[in-house]
Amino acid sequence: VDLITVSSQKLYGPKGVGALCFGDSSFMPGLSEASKTPMVAPLFFGGNQEFGLRSGTESISSIVGFSKAVALARAARLSRNRHVFGMKQLFWNGVRGCAPTACVNGGYATHESLPHIINIYFPGQNASDMLLLFDLAHIAVSAGSACSARTPTLSPVLSAMGHSRERIESSLRFSFGHITTAREISFLLRVLKDILVSKK
Repeated sequence: VDLITVSSQKLYGPKGVGALCFGDSSFMPGLSEASKTPMVAPLFFGGNQEFGLRSGTESISSIVGFSKAVALARAARLSRNRHVFGMKQLFWNGVRGCAPTACVNGGYATHESLPHIINIYFPGQNASDMLLLFDLAHIAVSAGSACSARTPTLSPVLSAMGHSRERIESSLRFSFGHITTAREISFLLRVLKDILVSKK
């Protein structure tokens, strides 16, 4: 990995703080450890904090909160992964019962995909219409990543996977957390079933 960004709230940490990690290829070759500076240009200028890459005073409390969230997530990683994959499995089994033609976009097993996310194609359904109905039921679902939720473009990930426009426009992304319960999955499935029945 050359560069990777990590957002604190994805780990249940404070919002508005994250980390930018540099791989070895991000540095000028042949430099000593002490003089290494990433080959990255700052987005805004001011003071010389963070080696001139990120001017401004850091929010220490947010950084400490992020650090604590990372430590907690690391310590509970295996148990959280088992739980969220179990919730995904429970949900997918329910989906197959009420929407037999639905298909998973991408891999399903833990070694083929992240354990807490599933992207499902609902043939004959319009994802935008379904999103509205889920929203009315106070359920947060998306047709793509959260950072592109308000953009009308097709999912670049599903496009890169070679899926047709029709399939992409009929696909929804569901994600689960370590606080998700089986009762919440049951409610989600009831709402999904009502949506599919109402749209027949």
